[in-house]
Amino acid sequence: MTNTIKCPHCGFVTEYGRTVCIGCQAEIVYGPTSAQAGTYGCVGLCVGAGIVWLLVSGLGAAMSSDSSVGIYYLFAGILLVGITGGIGRIMAKNKYREQITFFRRYRF
Repeated sequence: MTNTIKCPHCGFVTEYGRTVCIGCQAEIVYGPTSAQAGTYGCVGLCVGAGIVWLLVSGLGAAMSSDSSVGIYYLFAGILLVGITGGIGRIMAKNKYREQITFFRRYRF
């Protein structure tokens, strides 16, 4: 990896690790953007919800016979959905760890 990066907006060469371009004040983001991480997290949540739905539909008879068991399934389902959402965000971080993105607002 180089120690300098070039801004695609103004062409200014700046040090790797800076968070703002000195030439045009563009924000520099290393790794996934919040939109990319959010997308992967949302996919993880959907996968977790699908797994919970499959488990609950397969174990529906057991839940209907004892209401206290249903509470445990509810908590386990919430936990599973949260874990899969976190795994999705971690996957985004690993996929986009080398990415450098410049964000600049153009004001007229």
